[in-house]
Amino acid sequence: MSGAIVNGDGRFDARVALSIGGIIVCITTVGMTYSLTLPLLALLLEAQGVEGWLIGANAAMTGAATLVSAPLVPRMIRHFGVMPFIQGSLLLSALTLIAYPLIPSLAAWFVLRFVMNVAITGLFITSEAWIGHLAGDAHRGRIMGIYATAMAIGHTIGPVVVQITGIEGIAPFATVALATVAGMLPVNLARRHLPPFDSHGSASLIGIARSAPTAVLAALLAGAIESGMLSLLPVWGVQGGLSELGAARLMIWLGLGNILLQIPIGWASDRVGRHRMLIGCGCIGILGAIGLPLLLGHWAIAPLLVVLGGALMGIYTLGLTLLGQRFSGPDLTTANAAFIVFYGLGALIGPPAGGAALDLIAGRGLPLALGLSCLAFTAYAVRDFLRKP
Repeated sequence: MSGAIVNGDGRFDARVALSIGGIIVCITTVGMTYSLTLPLLALLLEAQGVEGWLIGANAAMTGAATLVSAPLVPRMIRHFGVMPFIQGSLLLSALTLIAYPLIPSLAAWFVLRFVMNVAITGLFITSEAWIGHLAGDAHRGRIMGIYATAMAIGHTIGPVVVQITGIEGIAPFATVALATVAGMLPVNLARRHLPPFDSHGSASLIGIARSAPTAVLAALLAGAIESGMLSLLPVWGVQGGLSELGAARLMIWLGLGNILLQIPIGWASDRVGRHRMLIGCGCIGILGAIGLPLLLGHWAIAPLLVVLGGALMGIYTLGLTLLGQRFSGPDLTTANAAFIVFYGLGALIGPPAGGAALDLIAGRGLPLALGLSCLAFTAYAVRDFLRKP
């Protein structure tokens, strides 16, 4: 059975809304898992005296798992079915979390991190495609905005768990593992609106990239910015003269923008057009990059970062929205798989590019790299928009 949140006669369907809510609650727990392991594993490995390059190599398992597994997800969904695939992925994610403190071996942690992120990749692709299937075109932007807001909250909770439990022992892993298992309950609310993703579609990953280039390039840019450039923002702040605490505070303002602005961006995209709004977010990225070095150390950098964080996360949200607008049925899982592959590529490119920018031009290199990336993307998005009928 399938449906959209607004019926063909314009009436709101509460049952579909409940299904979307269940999927969003479920995937929020996955965001907690992702954001918990990023700082926690790095801190634990550093405390064990592991060399920095090995810590970085372990973190790279996230991108490697995404690139390897994302193209296979549509085939696995067809083989297992949507609900068994999601429940199995949630269980696998929880089991690997518990295994970290039980198997304190660096080699094992490479394998565990790869396996865990295979599960997370499958959950992201399936949930985003499922929500895109149910959202309906009239309210697609705001529904994806709600989804992105929930993800931002999940990403915020992970580090908070580390602050509460500390890094030692099983407590931080067990806390998020239990939340992940609990995510099986709300996703059951969506059972009556299973999408037709277990049949064969006609689209391929390359075909998706050719027919929706702006959407997949939005994923590439989002991956490069989120995993690379913005994660280095505290280092850039210290280079510019901020204390370590003041530099860490920059990330708080960015995260606040992610949480507060996704729903307004999605609502506006439903009114003015998703492609236009995507171009607008790219322009804000350019202007924000120009403003960062000018306002560093001034109180006005806080509102700038709130707006910038919302706009840069909005690029990911709107790229997903464009995919849901363009594709349907089993092709939507393939489209989301292509989206995640490009995000993974960006996550591999972003850290070395951002680090090189920090070294090349102290104080201005990182904002310059951010601005040029947004400029290149926005120029292409404008060109693609003008070419479309």
